[in-house]
Amino acid sequence: MFWLLSVAAPLFMSSLYALVSWLPANGATLGIIGGVGGSLLGIVGAIFGMTMSAERMKIAQVRVRLERSGPATQH
Repeated sequence: MFWLLSVAAPLFMSSLYALVSWLPANGATLGIIGGVGGSLLGIVGAIFGMTMSAERMKIAQVRVRLERSGPATQH
């Protein structure tokens, strides 16, 4: 999540702003590229979030299974 929010999003946004200011005649094209890129970034974030939620659910299930088995005894 760090890489997505702290690296990819600012890089994408600053690149888009730089292109819009350097190439003002191509604003519509850059707007479409920005819309598609932002949508793809959102989809990647959603997929990553769902994957991490599934991992947390698996960890919670293993934790419950371990708690049900009782405390470990040392011999």
